[in-house]
Amino acid sequence: MPKWDFPFGTFIQRLSLLDAKKNVLIEPEIFNQAASYRAIKVKGETVAWLRVGSINVDMLPLAQYFFDQQLRIVYWSAVIGGLFGVLVSFFLSRHITAPIRSLTAKARQIAKRDFSGFVSVNTRDELQELAEGFNSVSEELSLYQHRQKQWLMDVSHELKAPLTVLVGEVFAICDDISKCDENTAELLQKEAMRIKRIADDLYQLCQIDEMGIQLSCAPVRLNKVIRDQITSYFPRFESKQISLKEQYLADSPLVLADADRIAQVIGNLFENCLRYTEAPGTVWIREEKISNGLLLVIEDSGPGVPKEFLARLFDRLYRVENAGAGAGLGLAICKEIIHAHGGKIIAKQSPEGGLRIEITLPLYEEKAA
Repeated sequence: MPKWDFPFGTFIQRLSLLDAKKNVLIEPEIFNQAASYRAIKVKGETVAWLRVGSINVDMLPLAQYFFDQQLRIVYWSAVIGGLFGVLVSFFLSRHITAPIRSLTAKARQIAKRDFSGFVSVNTRDELQELAEGFNSVSEELSLYQHRQKQWLMDVSHELKAPLTVLVGEVFAICDDISKCDENTAELLQKEAMRIKRIADDLYQLCQIDEMGIQLSCAPVRLNKVIRDQITSYFPRFESKQISLKEQYLADSPLVLADADRIAQVIGNLFENCLRYTEAPGTVWIREEKISNGLLLVIEDSGPGVPKEFLARLFDRLYRVENAGAGAGLGLAICKEIIHAHGGKIIAKQSPEGGLRIEITLPLYEEKAA
């Protein structure tokens, strides 16, 4: 038999003949332990056996080649997949951690009270929303810090003038430069009362910020509250040669308000009129009924306030220099009280040449029984 180059041998090379008891009669050229048997029968009786050795698949060159190829593919796939996974993980981690690092840096910056700059995150996800929240907080804190500094500067400015006068007069009296006569005592009293008024207003505004305005509302007629205040302030208006002209509704409607708080607003407005209306002058007080409530108008003969400054008159400690009005703290308190009543207060230029304050309060509505 010719020799074949098959490692597992040909069919003939693996074929052997056995007797009925499976004793080998003809040996195979290539013996495999694993084999298949087929019986040779004569008239139904087994007289011999053919044995064919099984093919060892592990010895097939194609199988080995296929196995090697698959092993190389798996190996390179693992290597390339691993490198790709590392690269993707690196870029993803940078994509995720870069905004977090920016937010962490911004948090540390805010902790140091540095509110400048913004966090720029363009991920279009929750991190961007968080960054926008950080920017909003930073902007609000920056504005609050600016207002706090401005507040302290304004308070210092308000207190500086009366304190300077007080200290100067006291030193003059101590150095025998000036005598403590009636005029000096009156001046010292005036400046001391000015400091007390500023301190009281500051304390009241702090209470408003902390606890809000406590109101004891009841149905009241606004013209009665105004007349009571005029009775208190009339001697001061008369001494400064400022006349008062009043105009009230014949049937003044009721408003739901805290009479004491409204009296405080009227008093603050009268203080402004006394302080900034040039003598001789006039203050007009008028009551009108409008569609959405009761309107109170208080205006003076001037000098007025430039139009560009009107919107800021109700800011705390805002003062219009070299103009006929200064807000200080009085108008800021007026605004808080009127807003607490659900009303509105605005400043305008008066046709009479001065400042016009308009206050709107909601009417009292009796509930049906």
